[in-house]
Amino acid sequence: MGLGFVVKDPAIEVVLPTFNGASYLEQQVASIDAQTLRPLRLLVRDDGSSDGTLQLLDRLQERYGSWLVRLPTERNLGC
Repeated sequence: MGLGFVVKDPAIEVVLPTFNGASYLEQQVASIDAQTLRPLRLLVRDDGSSDGTLQLLDRLQERYGSWLVRLPTERNLGC
């Protein structure tokens, strides 16, 4: 049995931490974008990647516009 309710205006934001994830990042963002209850925003914070993740994030931000928000990165914070 289902829960019997429908969310009409989800106030959902997703925070996506990244670190050397260029191989998977484009697919992850596309998957989040395609969700039935699409988040209002995707907040991405990179932790000092060196594999092209930052350059890919630049391209994804151009594609998705203000929906994808890059949080400031000052240094590697780790887990």
